[in-house]
Amino acid sequence: VGSSFTARGGLEAYGINTYNSGTTLDAESVTALAENGSINNFGLSNYGATVLRGGSFTARGGTSTYGVFNHDSGTTLQADGITALGENSSGLNYGMENYNGGVATLHGGSFTGNGGNQASGVQNTISSTLTAEGIAALAENSSTENYGLFCSGDVTTTLSGGTFTGRGGTEAYGIYNGESGTTLGAN
Repeated sequence: VGSSFTARGGLEAYGINTYNSGTTLDAESVTALAENGSINNFGLSNYGATVLRGGSFTARGGTSTYGVFNHDSGTTLQADGITALGENSSGLNYGMENYNGGVATLHGGSFTGNGGNQASGVQNTISSTLTAEGIAALAENSSTENYGLFCSGDVTTTLSGGTFTGRGGTEAYGIYNGESGTTLGAN
């Protein structure tokens, strides 16, 4: 409860990393920061079973940032009222990415991607499942695409309320739902 975790430098920086499917994390009001890794920076990288109640997850710099990265089949994330920010990399800046079979459930919270050459508040990609209720997802200031919510690659996304904003760049989308097999349901 209320702990703080920081990683700086190297090739990749991880504020918190649950590295394999056998790991669990149950955290309340934690702060995790990853910055200045020359390639990737992850506020939280999750390959296990994670429950978050509040807290802040920030990634900055390098070539890609992920405030929260939920990755692979069998990986679960339940997040209630968190703040996730990916910013100031030269390439990808994602508040959160749910990727490659991950299952994520979000209740409230704020997810922001800012800067670089592509930004997303929330990414749901490659056979993943996302359920989100009352979240705020914002992407802004990338030089090309800015996606509040990006869904692609045989995913299922279920939304209840929330705000989804893309701002700036050459293309801006509140919600992008692309490729065949991609399902979006909204209430």
